Amino acid sequence: MTAEAVAMRGEDTEQSIFTAAENFLFASLAGEEFAAVANEPSVLDHLEAGDYEAAYEMLYSLVQGNDMSDALFLGLAFTNYHLKYPDAAEKYAAQAAMLHGAVGDGSQTELLEAYAETLAQIAEDRRNSKMIVNESFVHLYPTQKQLEQVGAVDQYLMQGLAPAEPFITRSDRIATIGSCFTGNVSAFLRNNGYDVPILNEGYSGNLATGSFSDEVFNTYILRYLFELAFGGEAGDGDTLKVVNQHNNESTFSVSALKDTFKSASVFIITLGLAEVWFNKQTGEVYKTAKAVGDYDANIHDFRVTTVEENFDNIAYVTQAIRDNVKDASVIFTLSPVPLKATFREMGCVPANSVSKAILRVALDQLMNEFKGDARLHYFPSYELILDCLQNPFEADRRYLGKDVVNFAMTLFANHYIVHEQ
Repeated sequence: MTAEAVAMRGEDTEQSIFTAAENFLFASLAGEEFAAVANEPSVLDHLEAGDYEAAYEMLYSLVQGNDMSDALFLGLAFTNYHLKYPDAAEKYAAQAAMLHGAVGDGSQTELLEAYAETLAQIAEDRRNSKMIVNESFVHLYPTQKQLEQVGAVDQYLMQGLAPAEPFITRSDRIATIGSCFTGNVSAFLRNNGYDVPILNEGYSGNLATGSFSDEVFNTYILRYLFELAFGGEAGDGDTLKVVNQHNNESTFSVSALKDTFKSASVFIITLGLAEVWFNKQTGEVYKTAKAVGDYDANIHDFRVTTVEENFDNIAYVTQAIRDNVKDASVIFTLSPVPLKATFREMGCVPANSVSKAILRVALDQLMNEFKGDARLHYFPSYELILDCLQNPFEADRRYLGKDVVNFAMTLFANHYIVHEQ
C-alpha cells in the first residue's frame, strides 16, 4: 500500500495507515527471519495478546544485540505508541522507514514514512494538549482534530479517572441502579453473560430490562433504596408501590432489592436529575413519582434540589455500601439523557443544564471526599456523549442511537471489564 493509496481514503487516512503498518509488522514477524526468536510466547504472540510491555522488552533486547531490522524498529514504534509514548514511537518509526529503504526491499517505504509522519503529528498534538505551569501539568481542552486522533478518548476523558486495571468478571454480581441510561448499561452487561439481576421481574418499566432499578431518577429515591436494603428504613412489608415516568403503577419487591444489594460485588449507579416532587406540608421528598390522578395542589409541589442535598444522598449510599458490602466496587455515572419536561418557569433546555450541573458537582465532591477509596470510580459517560460525539441523540434529542450506546459501552468494557479468553 503506497502513501498515495492511503491518502485516497479521506478521513479514514490515519486508521488506514495504522492498519497497513500493523499488517506489515505482523507479516514480517511471522516470517522466516524471526524463526530463531520465536520463543514461547514469541514477540508476535505478545503483540496479538495486547501485552505491549512484554513485546517491547523482547524487541528492545534484540536491538541491543545489534539486530537492526526494519521490523524490529517498527515493532518498537508500535509498542511505544500503545504504551502511550508517542515521542519514542515517532523516532522508532522513522528509523524503521530509513532501514526499510536502505537494507530492505523498499516496497513499503512510503507506507512506513507515512506511519512515522502520522506518529509525529500525534506526538505534536499531545505535546500541545498540556503545558507546564509552576512545575505542574495543566491539561488543555482538546480541539476537534485532537479528539479525532487514535486513543483520544483515553487521553482526554479517562485520564485520572480510569481504574488501575479492569476488575469486573463474570463471577461478579452486578447491581445497576439509576436513571434510564442504567438500562443501557445493564442490558449490555446482561447480554454479554454477566450476572445483573432484574430487581423486579413483574415491573413493566420503560426499558427492555423491565426493572424498577432503571427508573431511579433522583438521589432521594436512590438513598431510600439503600435505607430499605440495609435496615435504615423499615418500609411497608415486602412491597413498595412505584409509579414510573409513564404514569404506570406497580409494586416493587423489597426482598429482591435486599438480596441483590447484599450479594453484589459491583454497584453501577447512574444519576439522572435534580428535580423532585415533595410534600409542601411536611417538606418530604417523594420516594417515587405520584400518579397524575393523585395530584393535589395543596399537598404536592415541585423544586430543584441543591448540590449539598445530592452530595449528602450519594455520600450516604457510598458509606452504606462500605459498611455493609465493604469490598464491593462502586462506579458512578451521570446520565446524558436530558429532562423530558420541567415545571420550572424556563425552557427545558436550560433547566436540564442546571439539573445535570448540580449532579455533576455533587459527584465531583463525592470523588474528592472519598479519594482514598480505590474501589470508588466515576465513568465519564456524560462527558463522552455530550462533549466528544457529534449528534449522539436520535431525532427526539433524548434517546441515544445504538452506535453511540455501543461506543460508550465499549469504552466502559475496555477499562472496567476483565477480558477473558
